[in-house]
Amino acid sequence: MKLAQRIHLRQIETDAAYAELTAFLDRHRPCFDELTIFDGFCHHGAIPMNELRENAAILKKRIADLHTRGFQSVGINVHCTLGHIDEGYTVYGQPFAPIVGYRGDKSLSCFCPEHEDRKQFLREKYAMYAKTGADFLWVDDDVKFFWNGVKFGCFCTKCMERFNRKMGTDYTRQALVDAMEQPENIALRAAWVQDVSGRMCDLFSLVEQAVHAVDPKIRLGFMTQHQGWSTYNGMDYPAWFQALHACMGRPGEGYYDDKVPTGVVTKALSCARQASEYPACITDVQYELEDFPNYSPLQKSIRINLDELTLAIAQGMNGLVLNTFSPDEVVNVRELDGMYDAILRQRANWDEMEPFARGMHGAGFYPAISAKYDQRRPLHNGQSFFTTYDEAQNHNVMQTYTLSHIGLPLTMDKQNCYGAVFTGDLPDGFTDEELLEFLKKSVLMDADAAMAFTRRGLGRYIGVSVGEEVTDGIEEYFADHPVNKGVVGYRRDVRPAFYGKGGRLLHALDDAVQPISYLRTLKDEPLGIGASLYENELGGRICVLGYAAFHKIDSYARLRQMRNVAAWMARKQLTVMTATTLAAQFVRTDGVRTMATVLNMSLDVMQPSEYGILGAATARCLHNGQETILTARVENGMGIFMMPELLPFETVTLLATP
Repeated sequence: MKLAQRIHLRQIETDAAYAELTAFLDRHRPCFDELTIFDGFCHHGAIPMNELRENAAILKKRIADLHTRGFQSVGINVHCTLGHIDEGYTVYGQPFAPIVGYRGDKSLSCFCPEHEDRKQFLREKYAMYAKTGADFLWVDDDVKFFWNGVKFGCFCTKCMERFNRKMGTDYTRQALVDAMEQPENIALRAAWVQDVSGRMCDLFSLVEQAVHAVDPKIRLGFMTQHQGWSTYNGMDYPAWFQALHACMGRPGEGYYDDKVPTGVVTKALSCARQASEYPACITDVQYELEDFPNYSPLQKSIRINLDELTLAIAQGMNGLVLNTFSPDEVVNVRELDGMYDAILRQRANWDEMEPFARGMHGAGFYPAISAKYDQRRPLHNGQSFFTTYDEAQNHNVMQTYTLSHIGLPLTMDKQNCYGAVFTGDLPDGFTDEELLEFLKKSVLMDADAAMAFTRRGLGRYIGVSVGEEVTDGIEEYFADHPVNKGVVGYRRDVRPAFYGKGGRLLHALDDAVQPISYLRTLKDEPLGIGASLYENELGGRICVLGYAAFHKIDSYARLRQMRNVAAWMARKQLTVMTATTLAAQFVRTDGVRTMATVLNMSLDVMQPSEYGILGAATARCLHNGQETILTARVENGMGIFMMPELLPFETVTLLATP
């Protein structure tokens, strides 16, 4: 397991700042296997070359010294290639053609790489950094065309000429946008997304050639972005990483403070999704801990930082990079000494987890979204193609991540998953053949996804049709069914008048449909089926949730019901968690051994509780930097272990063997 550190340019510029930095590095030396130095911090994409040359000279000097100090792997994070956002434009101006959004708006600080003067600037910049003695270079996550000061780029004259030349067309920007907004023009939208992806490939090739012409031994890596930004870019990681000749990948997702602590799971799952899509050439996968912009334990607690890093290893990443230093001259040592003491204690657990889990795959349910979603999806009911994932819930897979809060294991390994979770229009991103493969296993879906399956002619495999929407004065009543054992008769009211997220009635298409809840009015008048189970002719097990499927689900009754539904869908192969507090589990296995990490997501103490792993007899229990050996009580082939007490937002990991 690799533990890396990111360092800001200001911390190496002066001898005094550099002395402060090296003193900190020496004090916490076991935490630093690799050092990555930013070449700057402003998000403007065209810092003048004369300033960059001065920075490169400093980088070269400090990299050489760090090598002599015994740090064997020292490299540069190239902070800007295109530019991240409109920042610094009043200082540095707009020396190149800007990225142009679909509405014709122009970025002030991010610049299109299709123009020859811009290409030459980037060649010179990357070649210059290749001469510093760096062991590696990171390309940062500003290489995208989704949000670089403007939404959905780039529609500049050069990009339009490129697209028209490939397509044999003569679109203007507005004419192309209007045509892409026509529901039937799926092929045109797919061609545009493919061209956006091609522009990224060309840029990566430019970077690779500039760097390796100077030194072919320099390792290259790229920081990716979450799927909400990536499907517009084509999300073609194999092509991008191949063009860059990369061996390093760094999945990215924003989680910068712990005001909403459950966000730690959203980031973990989003980063795991990206890493799962990386090609085999990416052997160094580094999760980034980033407490932007203040980098202070006052912004994010030490405990939540440790959670982040533990969950990254729990999901198969083999490196952690700490972006914890304030971008100031002085390392914020008064705040960070305690954090690094805690990181070192916890590292003992990570160093056990990572090698144990090598070769394992994720176990759980796959929150389904296709990398080709924006290349395949039709537009329904006046939808715009140019809509972000969080502006339209119909294509926001991250809302399904709430299932993890009540204990359902989620995995981004769609090949080995127990089944899939679908929401909204996301089935539109998959082919019929791909959807049928999911339907042969098990699928949990909301009413919108059920309608998407029905549009595709696959409705008979889910057992129900979706009826009218009911949004006022309704609640869900838990039916007398085995999955509701202990909570039959529970009434669930998510208060649609306050929060939206009402319900749709489900109509059974087959006598084999099993209602597990009904919708009723506030006067207890029956309306119809609210949730159903069905085993289809393909052998797949299907659950359709018609009422607030992923919204306001944090109740004891919903927790019990959904864990039982998950066990039925997975044919009881699941790990079994008995804790009734909010707790997430992350599971990896090779079919013989299992690594399971549990996070207490409550602000209450999670009392010692049982945890079952199929086929396990003993487990090494990793908790708070310590290791103990547990022996299972075996029941029906399930090894039952007693997990220790967990403080709020604390983790425990079991390394279980037969």
